[in-house]
Amino acid sequence: MRQLINVKNSADLTDCLILGNQLLFTDSISRKIILYNINGTFNREFILKEKPWCLTEIENDTVAVTYPFGHSIQFIRVSSGLVVKIIDFGKGPWGISHYDGLIYVSSGVKSLHVLDIDGNKIRAFPLPTSFVRYITIQNERIFCTDDETFYCCDLFGNVKWTFENDKMKLPRGITTDENGKIYVASYQSGNVIEVSHDGEFLSEIYGLEWPTGIFYHKTNDRLLVCNQFNSKAFLYDVKNIV
Repeated sequence: MRQLINVKNSADLTDCLILGNQLLFTDSISRKIILYNINGTFNREFILKEKPWCLTEIENDTVAVTYPFGHSIQFIRVSSGLVVKIIDFGKGPWGISHYDGLIYVSSGVKSLHVLDIDGNKIRAFPLPTSFVRYITIQNERIFCTDDETFYCCDLFGNVKWTFENDKMKLPRGITTDENGKIYVASYQSGNVIEVSHDGEFLSEIYGLEWPTGIFYHKTNDRLLVCNQFNSKAFLYDVKNIV
């Protein structure tokens, strides 16, 4: 089952997130975060000073947002829209994922930085590819994409396996479900690729246009995908996804 979300007044959706009963979208060109209720009705939006790219949940009411052109990460309280913390970053940041009390951030220049919740650098290490816009962390594994390949690495960047497929062109956002399956938004091919925990092709979701952000919500078993340019997002019931 698929629910259409028309994200009004959006120009460039780069990422999405389900936070409780709210759907969050980053709009880079318009410099804002747009919030919808999970039933598809508009909630509100926050105007930002810089162009956002990715976001990740920190706690129930707080998200961390990357600003690759402003070279910073901001913690934003969703209920009020207030910026409660700013972390300066050298190059990038692009992709971001909060896992086990640590924040993993892609610099965009073949390196991943690990920060504590206060923004202090714990370590940094190389990634297997030169430019990573999207990452996610699950079950002590890093998942990331470049323009051709989807990588699975350990928590220090060592490659465990890679995935390429003719059905996956220009992979972008990545998310994982509670069973270890991985879902990759494929920008040019206009679909979502479902991959097993060990890197085997399982299935695909059709009917998208330039999908970028993707997020799986483990509590309600929903998958949220946003197209970049046509103001459309889709909320899937994963049990009935095909």
